[in-house]
Amino acid sequence: MRAEIVLTGHDHLYERFAPLNAAGKQDPKRGLREFVVGTGGRPHYPVVAHVAGIQKAVTNHWGVLRLQLSAKGYRWQFLATPNGTTLDSGAGNCH
Repeated sequence: MRAEIVLTGHDHLYERFAPLNAAGKQDPKRGLREFVVGTGGRPHYPVVAHVAGIQKAVTNHWGVLRLQLSAKGYRWQFLATPNGTTLDSGAGNCH
């Protein structure tokens, strides 16, 4: 088995990364997609430096990440709380 996504949450913001390989280079065929979801109520952090591979950053909303997983892929939505507005969404395929 291989991983498809990585979830982290220490930083107080939301970031979605393109699929990256072990060297930190974009790799849509074999890379892992990372989500940083630290938007649970503490004061937000700004994005202080552009890190390679960031596709989306949200620093001004609290929210939750909804994942729908299947054998062939996954879908995501980052939803603002408390109103449920979709701030980011998309889909990826399993390798």
